[in-house]
Amino acid sequence: MRNRIVGAWLMSLVAFAVACTGVASAATVLRLEVNGNVLPAGAPIVASSTNTTVSNAFWTLACSEGSLTGVVGQNNRPKNDFILITSGQFAGGGNEGLCSSAFDFVTAWVPQNPPEFILDKKGGAQLRFPGFKMTPLEDIEKPPGQHEACTALSNGIKGAFPLSNSLQQLVVSYTNVKMHLAADHGAECGSRAGHSPFMSATFTFTSEGQEVEVVNFLH
Repeated sequence: MRNRIVGAWLMSLVAFAVACTGVASAATVLRLEVNGNVLPAGAPIVASSTNTTVSNAFWTLACSEGSLTGVVGQNNRPKNDFILITSGQFAGGGNEGLCSSAFDFVTAWVPQNPPEFILDKKGGAQLRFPGFKMTPLEDIEKPPGQHEACTALSNGIKGAFPLSNSLQQLVVSYTNVKMHLAADHGAECGSRAGHSPFMSATFTFTSEGQEVEVVNFLH
């Protein structure tokens, strides 16, 4: 009888260990998909915005046409997904790069380091190294050393996106996230306390014209 009880106890212990091993091997991954297909590394991707604003107490820049173009760096892995940004453009219409502002600024995307989106499994989205250079239109034809440009920069701004265990459209929002002015800013930027710029934007992601969806998946 005693041997039978010990044997049953050992079998239960083994079953428990196997179950625990199975749980431990499972991991939640963040997955980006298009039409049910996982986006591979290197797949093209575009983050588009119609409501990007950068402002401080002195001025407000509003861009109704914005896009950050890049490629998938990592997807469907236990660690964070990330998207490498290769180019960016922000404007409000026409070809002159003008966004709406009290000043006639020509806006350029000028990251100080290779920029990227980092997406985590809790719905956080960090945009690394964004940069907006705003040059007065009247100075745009002058030599580079004579531009009275205003540049808003950041090492990283934090945003968020809707996320669950079912597929959701990938839409990332940033709301009044603080940036800083480059040291060589012009008079149009403002220079007193409280003139640090803040950025807000909503980005919708597509790949080759198709909607990108995101899901937390038990791998």
